[in-house]
Order: sequence, then C-alpha cells, then structure tokens
Amino acid sequence: MTRRITPHLKAQIEHDNALRQERLEIADNHCEMCHTTGDWRGLSLSHTKPKGMGGTRHLYSIDEVQILCYKCHAALHHIKEIA
Repeated sequence: MTRRITPHLKAQIEHDNALRQERLEIADNHCEMCHTTGDWRGLSLSHTKPKGMGGTRHLYSIDEVQILCYKCHAALHHIKEIA
C-alpha cells in the first residue's frame, strides 16, 4: 500500500525542507542544543511545539523550529537513544 501525497502534504514537505536549510545556515550546521555537528545520523528539524503536543497545523516560521542532533532530539522527546 503506497501513501498518496496530497497537494497539502507536498507543500508542507517543501516548506519544512526550506525551513531546515535556512535553520541549518543560521545554526552554522551545528546542533542548537549541544553545538555539535551531529554524527552519521545528521541534524534534523525539530518543531519547538510539535503538532502532536499541541502545535498547530499551520506552516511553521523560522522562529518555531530548531536544528538538533539525534541525541538532543531523542532527549527532548524522552526517547532512549539506540547506540
């Protein structure tokens, strides 16, 4: 079963990709919590108020996201890191 990408979802993905690139430039390709450059898992875009935790479905602004390494992103969501 393949997932159909709706025009809304496609726009959201494109918007998030653009935000990620802009935020990476602002953070100088470093995690905004621990300031490392990340590891093989890379740096990811994290919403400061995730949609599943009361955030909205609007297109987020640059001030509502941050760049985090895997370890900090996992810690933020209370997820045990897998080595």
